[in-house]
Amino acid sequence: MNVEVVYGASTDEQELIKLDLENSQTTVLMALEQSGVLVKHQLAADTLECGVWNRQVKLDHLLQEGDRVEIYRALLIDPKEARRLRAAKWQC
Repeated sequence: MNVEVVYGASTDEQELIKLDLENSQTTVLMALEQSGVLVKHQLAADTLECGVWNRQVKLDHLLQEGDRVEIYRALLIDPKEARRLRAAKWQC
């Protein structure tokens, strides 16, 4: 079963890891562990927010062929505030 794991460590750095999994009963957590992204970026699995194709799922969610597991980061700033700041910068 082929799946992808995606993690954006920053706005400039995104990592895409393609996995070929033998077990058809693979969960999101199992895919994250096999990808090595948890160790590489020192992430604690129990604190992560994850999704499959932009839909938030739990770590025990069973994956299907072609799924894309996404690790979500916390927002640094409220989107509305970010828009206000960008607009103010252009008005000056």
